[in-house]
Amino acid sequence: MMAAIVLGPTLWPVAINDIDFSARLKGPSWAHPFGTDDLGQDLLARMLYGGRISLAVGLAAMAVAIVVGTLIGAVAGMSRGWLGSALMWLTDLFLSLPQLPLLPLGHLPVPGIS
Repeated sequence: MMAAIVLGPTLWPVAINDIDFSARLKGPSWAHPFGTDDLGQDLLARMLYGGRISLAVGLAAMAVAIVVGTLIGAVAGMSRGWLGSALMWLTDLFLSLPQLPLLPLGHLPVPGIS
C-alpha cells in the first residue's frame, strides 16, 4: 500500500484536478479503474493523492509521539522525587484514559453551527 501511494503518481499520471463532465459518475473502466466522481475526476488518482496526505500525517504523529515519549520517559527515569512521580502519574493517566485530555474539546462551540 505504501509503495502504491509513493509510486502512484508515476504509475498513474492522471491529474487529480482534471474535470471531464462527459465522464461524470462513470463506473470502473480501463480509463478509470475506480470510476469517476460527480465532476468526472478520476477516483484512483484522488485516492493515491489522499493516501500520500494520510501517510504523511500518520508518520508525523508517530514521530511526535516517539520524541515526546522518549523525552518524558528519560526525564522520569533519571529524576528522583516528585518530578519522576508526577511524570509517571501523568503517563499512567494518559495510558488508562487516553480520551481524557480531549473531553473538554467536545464542549467548544463550532463556528457556523448553531
